[in-house]
Amino acid sequence: MFLMVVILSFRECHSWCTADQVSENSLGCTYKGNFIPKGVTKSFYQPECVRCSCSETMHSCCSIGITITSVGPECEIVQEGCTQRAVLKSDSSEACSTVTAIGR
Repeated sequence: MFLMVVILSFRECHSWCTADQVSENSLGCTYKGNFIPKGVTKSFYQPECVRCSCSETMHSCCSIGITITSVGPECEIVQEGCTQRAVLKSDSSEACSTVTAIGR
């Protein structure tokens, strides 16, 4: 008799976005005091991880990256820029099989 065991990894991701209209007369948009010219997408990595775009009519910002909320006891969390990875404590080149994460 053949027995197959499948381990599933579930990831739950949430993120946020904001959007506002841009005035016809403006030269661009601002995000927390940072100017973004029209037609440009800009990323802000510290203290939060956000990507903002400014078009002729819309200004939008969205969170980028993930935050791991739980891992198994055999795992540890490694921070890489705006993203975290869960790796085995015994071999940091191997990813963990069970991770719960949320978007930033």
